[in-house]
Amino acid sequence: MKTPSRSLAGSPPATTTARSAQILAKQRRRTGTGLPWTQARVQSLRASRGIAAYRRPAETVVPDDDDAVVVTISEAERQLGVSKFTLYRWLRDGFITGEQLTPSAPWRIQLEGAQRRFELMLGGHEAAS
Repeated sequence: MKTPSRSLAGSPPATTTARSAQILAKQRRRTGTGLPWTQARVQSLRASRGIAAYRRPAETVVPDDDDAVVVTISEAERQLGVSKFTLYRWLRDGFITGEQLTPSAPWRIQLEGAQRRFELMLGGHEAAS
């Protein structure tokens, strides 16, 4: 079952169940027995299969203050002057902070901390030369 995560993001669990039922009904999808999807049927399916409703993660890279910059991989590539492969490696290693709202979604990188670490790394490398 594919559901648009943007429309469900940040909603309380009861709302996501109702919204899931609306989306499935609008797409004219049917249950395994051929019945239309309702909130009760979605709730029953989730309970019987142990599928939790969406809950917003407690911590994100979206800054509390509006001064910090959150950018895409492409924009970080351009601003830092490194390849996207380097950025993915830095994300994996924890060198920079980023998040994906769902698997395969675009990365959102908090650039402010990344720029400072990058400048320190370059400064230390140049001093060693």
